[in-house]
Amino acid sequence: MKNLLCIDVFEGIDYDRLFYMAKDIGFDGLFSGEIHGDDFESMKRVRRIANETGLLYEFSHSKIPGCMELWRNSGGGADYVKLLKRNIDNCARLEIPILVVHCQPEYQTEPDMALGLSYLEPVVRYAEDAGVKIAFENIDHPQCLLQTMAHFTDSHVGFCYDAGHEACRGYGYEFLPLVGDRLICTHIHDNDMVDDLHLIPFDGKIDWQRVTRQLKDCHYEGPLTLELRYGKFYEGVPETEFLQKSFDAVKCLREMMNGKEV
Repeated sequence: MKNLLCIDVFEGIDYDRLFYMAKDIGFDGLFSGEIHGDDFESMKRVRRIANETGLLYEFSHSKIPGCMELWRNSGGGADYVKLLKRNIDNCARLEIPILVVHCQPEYQTEPDMALGLSYLEPVVRYAEDAGVKIAFENIDHPQCLLQTMAHFTDSHVGFCYDAGHEACRGYGYEFLPLVGDRLICTHIHDNDMVDDLHLIPFDGKIDWQRVTRQLKDCHYEGPLTLELRYGKFYEGVPETEFLQKSFDAVKCLREMMNGKEV
């Protein structure tokens, strides 16, 4: 899986068009977004598309609503644990190797780390038994992510680096120097350093020289995976033009990682 280029566009282009066009343009793989994580039939459709196109089905994103319940004593954490186990089952049944999970307490609150880790413990064990890797993703509360990664040192637990979240929700943290040795997948997108816009790289303000340098320093050779929104910022841009621009941008990032001057 070295040097692959993958994509999901979670808004604006239906998967039945998106992934066939992505294959024609040159992408190597795909992933299914969080709205599909608890919908086996929808994920089964994506698996069929992946098989038909020969695209790698790199990972599934777990459902997001409810994830904050893990970190607060509200009683809702148990229901989210059940949901995560269903998401893991979907991955196992469809031979998807990784489930991405938001490590996301409520914004500007102090998470109950002991409670959250106790909720996640059976999820991590369940994933191991199912043969599915868990990738915890950075968002909103850097220390929660770092403490979670430090707690779960299992070989099937890794880090999903989200470049866009780091830029607008990282609060000054740079995650790759801290947990890049655990990196197993990526979410690559750009923004204005304020809002989570999911733009094509180089259409925002992220310092991609820094990001690609840090990815290289981690010796990361896995897929670079775009997580984009085809929305108002690209109004009037044809789908194929949008996807070609996306491919050219992520290919440029790969070349930067390999030392090419851009």
